[in-house]
Amino acid sequence: MMTTTKITTMTTMTKTTKTTKMTTMMMMMMMMMMMMMMMMMMMMMMMMMMMMMMMMMMMMMMMMMMMMMMMMMMMMMMMMMMMMVMMLMMMVVVVVMTMMMMRRRRRRRRRRRRRIRDRRRRRRRRIRDRRRRRRRRRIRDRRRRRTRRRRRIRMRMIMYLRHYNT
Repeated sequence: MMTTTKITTMTTMTKTTKTTKMTTMMMMMMMMMMMMMMMMMMMMMMMMMMMMMMMMMMMMMMMMMMMMMMMMMMMMMMMMMMMMVMMLMMMVVVVVMTMMMMRRRRRRRRRRRRRIRDRRRRRRRRIRDRRRRRRRRRIRDRRRRRTRRRRRIRMRMIMYLRHYNT
């Protein structure tokens, strides 16, 4: 088509016949359309790429946020667990302390109740010990000790009665 007419520049378009003009116009239009299409495609591609990138970024951000949230939740859970454990430990400690205190008190009470029997036993033991030791010691010391012991026993009895006769 283009070989019949000698077209070198755009200015020659006006001087030539209508047919050639039409052809050139058609060609130009085709070229323009092609260029436009290419541009549009490129733009579309760019847009798509941008959209994809944005989506990816959004997804990444969401993932990061989710991860952060998860981490926070995990931390909170750990803290809660630690708090629970601490509370349990405190409870155990308190219970143990109370038990110890109660035991101490009970022991004291029991000791006070048992003291009368223990005294009798102790007296017997002491008499035995005295018999063993008599050979080494003098008669005077023995008498003094006896009187002292009797006094002590009396004092103990008085204290005991004071405590229980309320």
